[in-house]
Amino acid sequence: MSGGDVIVVGGGWAGLTAATRLVEAGATVTLLERSGNLGGRASSFRDADFGEWLDNGPHVFIGAYTAAMALLETWGAVDGLNFSDGDSIPFIYRGGREVRLKLTGGIGRIGAVAGLMSFRGMSVGDLLKTVRIVKNLLGMGDITPQHEPTVADFLSQYGVRQGDCGGFWDAVTVAVMNAPTGKAGLKPLLRAIKEGLLIGGRAARIGTPVEPFKQFYIDPASEYLTARTAAIRTGVQAKGLVVNGRDQIVGVETSGGRITSDKVILTVPPAGVLRLLPERHRQGEFFKRFENFEFSPITAVHISFDRPVLKRRFGFFPDSFTHWVFGRGEADGRGWSRVSTVTSHAPTRVEASNDDLVRWTLTDLKERLPAAEGAVVEHLRVVRTPTATVLLKPGSELIRPPASTPVKGLFLAGDWCGTGLPATIESAVRSAEEAVIRIFDK
Repeated sequence: MSGGDVIVVGGGWAGLTAATRLVEAGATVTLLERSGNLGGRASSFRDADFGEWLDNGPHVFIGAYTAAMALLETWGAVDGLNFSDGDSIPFIYRGGREVRLKLTGGIGRIGAVAGLMSFRGMSVGDLLKTVRIVKNLLGMGDITPQHEPTVADFLSQYGVRQGDCGGFWDAVTVAVMNAPTGKAGLKPLLRAIKEGLLIGGRAARIGTPVEPFKQFYIDPASEYLTARTAAIRTGVQAKGLVVNGRDQIVGVETSGGRITSDKVILTVPPAGVLRLLPERHRQGEFFKRFENFEFSPITAVHISFDRPVLKRRFGFFPDSFTHWVFGRGEADGRGWSRVSTVTSHAPTRVEASNDDLVRWTLTDLKERLPAAEGAVVEHLRVVRTPTATVLLKPGSELIRPPASTPVKGLFLAGDWCGTGLPATIESAVRSAEEAVIRIFDK
């Protein structure tokens, strides 16, 4: 299959995926990224105080991310993931008590139930409730967006409230949906559960990058694309789409001038799409609904201690301001002295200052990791991403768009598009692959 010139706007996971699949299909690709670095919301920056590359926020990869894993294989980057600690999730409670939730106990419903039955983080009564919920979820049919409950509303039918079941449902929801159970819609969570999170086997394994995103996947992706003559232009901002009177895309106005093409894939957030569109299209029914998206922020705190404080590569903190802690790089001696924390659906700047976030994070670390109590903080950096992911509330499927648009030659991709999945890396990759398929539809 061969294609003509295609412009890809945005250099995150969706943009890199689209560019990769396009060059494979024989297209000539120009990728535009307004910042100086590729990666989008999963990028890295060099911090002089730390003397290392830091990520905007740590991510985990699940074995069920089939499209993302295949893409990493294409780039020659899949070996950058470490799955050695990924057969279970360490739940770390106050006082340092650790309980592991086994993910790979077997395949299918029996495997999911077997893993749960070995979890000692909840009472027998809560365990029986959770097993019943999981069995019902795995057997549940589709949910119409008009009748979609929140995760909390669904769980309440089984007598489960926030914080119950040893934090299990809070952990699942915040990890997959970047939102609390009271705001997240059940439909995309159900899709993720059915695709692997709770079905056991290799699909349920959790992998974490060994190196920062730049070395892990951004450099390999960039090298792959440039070796195949894709033009990657960082520091170039798309300022507007050029659409003719027949509603056909004819190019993109950029900070460096106009680039002409009759095929464009936008891999930017909803507000970015609206900003680039001509006014007459922005007010149309298809695009105007993008104004209804809400967003969920994520805060990462990168810390270097004077001694190892974390024994395992990652862990989850139930009933805590901080949700996840990750070790950076390789362990030193008895564990990791360099750690990064993640708080999903984090407070905004109006709600909390950086000093507040640091104080709460360090309190959580000292309560959960005994070795952190006497450790000295050598370096610390807060990274706030106010629009980290779209907030997929009940009914959000009604506003998530397909790849094709009413403008001829204009296509959309991103984790927020209509894949049915939560707004994850896997959703971004699948949406971009769908956009490439639509480009070549006859």
